[in-house]
Amino acid sequence: MAAEKKGFVLYFDTCKELDTLEPEQRGWVLTALYTFAMECARDETAEVQDLLDRFPQLAPETRMACRFLCETVQRDTRRWRERRDHYVQAARRREEAKSGGDDEGKYMSEMARYTERLRRDRA
Repeated sequence: MAAEKKGFVLYFDTCKELDTLEPEQRGWVLTALYTFAMECARDETAEVQDLLDRFPQLAPETRMACRFLCETVQRDTRRWRERRDHYVQAARRREEAKSGGDDEGKYMSEMARYTERLRRDRA
């Protein structure tokens, strides 16, 4: 089973825009953002506008900040999904190669260990 997304990232460069909002509006942005991040993780077709329509409490400048933040979450979630799918497919290929028992399978599992070491070293 594929891993579930456990969170999302708020970037420091958005702090300046959020600081200009009233405290109550910042609270609404945070609520909307969590709502959207969870929806986006479950459903890749989640739309920012649908979320904004459900939060009439957001002032116009807050809606703009929320849209920007949600689009960032959406972009990051797409990237997370692509990486997750890549790792799931790679793991499946490694398992298939191991179960084959032939020389090619042994070679593939050695290559998998080597690339995993490289990936860890780069991180």
